[in-house]
Amino acid sequence: MVSNLRQINWMTPMITEYQKPETMRGKIVFFFWYNLPRFVFLAMMALILILFFSISEKYSDIKADQETAIKQERPPINTVVMEGVPTTISNRINLPGAVESWTNLELISKIAGSIDEVLVK
Repeated sequence: MVSNLRQINWMTPMITEYQKPETMRGKIVFFFWYNLPRFVFLAMMALILILFFSISEKYSDIKADQETAIKQERPPINTVVMEGVPTTISNRINLPGAVESWTNLELISKIAGSIDEVLVK
């Protein structure tokens, strides 16, 4: 019997309509409770708009103050003019070192005897 009741309760459709209150106090509470998300959304949008416009006004005032401060603080620029004379540029670097050959060759004759003179330099 208990299992049949559970099945009946489970299979009954969910009630989607609210029961309307009959007293004046109940109607007022129901109205505010039912419309609370809308009121919160509208209040947040109004707050965002108010803050946006107040910040944009302050931003423009601060930017104008910064521009006037920059214009007043700029000192005059001192300049020096020199005449350019064309000259040649040369650099000389003295480095210590030694010159050595990369490869060493031994000169050997193909025939027996001695080499008297080397003609290749």
